[in-house]
Amino acid sequence: MTLTLVTSLLNYYHTPLPSRTLTRRLTFLRNLMEPEVPLVIYVSPDLGQPLHDYIEKHFPHNNHIRMVCLQKPLFESSYAFLVAKQFQLDLPKERLPPKDTWEYLCYLHSKIGFIHHVATSNPFHTAHMAWLDYDIARMWRDVPQCQRCLRHLHTHGLQPVRELPPTKTAPGRPITSENELYIPSCWSYEKRSMAAFRDRVCWRFMTNFFLGTTVSIHRLYRLYTDHYEAFLKKNSVLPWDMNFWAYLEQETDWAPIAYRADHNDSMLRQFPVYALCHQMHES
Repeated sequence: MTLTLVTSLLNYYHTPLPSRTLTRRLTFLRNLMEPEVPLVIYVSPDLGQPLHDYIEKHFPHNNHIRMVCLQKPLFESSYAFLVAKQFQLDLPKERLPPKDTWEYLCYLHSKIGFIHHVATSNPFHTAHMAWLDYDIARMWRDVPQCQRCLRHLHTHGLQPVRELPPTKTAPGRPITSENELYIPSCWSYEKRSMAAFRDRVCWRFMTNFFLGTTVSIHRLYRLYTDHYEAFLKKNSVLPWDMNFWAYLEQETDWAPIAYRADHNDSMLRQFPVYALCHQMHES
C-alpha cells in the first residue's frame, strides 16, 4: 500500500450539530470511504458513535478505515487552539461571516497536527499521506472520476522527485525530501505584504487537499511549532491556514511543490505527471 488518506469529522463550533447537518456531513464523508483507499478519520467525542454506526451500516467490510476519537473537544486538544487562545487576536478584515469564526480558523490550522500524527504512527505503513477535507467531494464535478484518481495514486504510488522539470517561465530546481509536499495552487508565487497575509484570503495554496511523504509532513509540522505562535503574537490576527502557509513559503526556506489547480476536479486530475510516470525516471 502506498497512500493513506487523512480527514476529520469535527464539530468546530461551540453549538451542537443538528441531526440534518450531521447527516449531510456523513454523506460528504462517504465519498472518501468508497474508493477503499486507507483512510484515517479524526472525530470529536460527540460524533464518535454516529460515525461508528454509519461506517458499520454502509461499510461492513471496513478494514481500510480507522477512526481516531479525540478524548477532548477540539477546543481543548488542538495545538492550534491552545496556542491561539493565549492572545487577544483579531479576525481578518475581509472574512466571510458567519463561517469564518475564530473557532473555524483555528480548526483549519489543526489539519497539520492530525496528518502529522498519522505520519508518525503510519497505521497502514504507506509511503505517502494525503489530507482531504471531509466535504471535498462537493467541489468535484465528476466524483467517480476523482475517486478513481485516488485509487490510482494508491495503487501505483508516486516517484521520488529530486528536481522539478523546467517550464516556459522557470528553470528546473532541486527538491529535497523535506519539501516533497504537493499542494494545489491558484496563484503564482509573488512577494506579498504582511497586510495581505493578515486581512484577506491568499489563494497561493489550497489546503483542502495536499499530499506528501512523512518527511515533508514532519517538516511542515516543525515549521508550525517554530513560527505559528510568533506569527500570531506579532500580527495580533488569526489568519486562514493557507495564508500562514504562503507566509512560510515567503519568509523561510520551505519550498513545497505547488501545481496549478482550482477548487474542482483539477486538484486531482492535474496532479504533476512527473511524479506519476515511471518511464520519466527510468530513462
